[in-house]
Amino acid sequence: MNRLLALVVFALFVNPTMVHAAGSPPVDAGFSFDIPANAGCNFPVNWTGTGKQSLITLPGDRAIVTAPKQRTVVTNLADPSKSVTLNVEGALHGSVGPQGELTIVATGRNLLADPIANIMVLTVGTFQYTFDLNTGFPDLSDLSGEGILIDVCAMIE
Repeated sequence: MNRLLALVVFALFVNPTMVHAAGSPPVDAGFSFDIPANAGCNFPVNWTGTGKQSLITLPGDRAIVTAPKQRTVVTNLADPSKSVTLNVEGALHGSVGPQGELTIVATGRNLLADPIANIMVLTVGTFQYTFDLNTGFPDLSDLSGEGILIDVCAMIE
């Protein structure tokens, strides 16, 4: 049960509006929230997203979050004239390990932020990281994989 709870926490972190039957078709998943300075970028930002998302639970303490047609506008709140619209239609594959750790594999195009390490990146490819269940945030300090990492903060500073 704790493993399933870990996957649900992960899914809700991705988008709190995703509360619907697991495995059901993607639902509209618009969102908007502010991220304070030094919790992703050195300045405050806003993420406003449109598109669809779905949570697919799998056997073996695994889940996939899909995001068809997902677009996120990232705006520098210190200078709102600076923003970028990102196509983030990737998928996040979550699995719970034997010690209760939550490992995420991001495939495709994903927007990731770690407020502890002050990192915000667009990943294009396949990247792996852990989700810290103690803080409730991704831990991108161990981000590894193949593909392209794009510094989103640099795009809007």
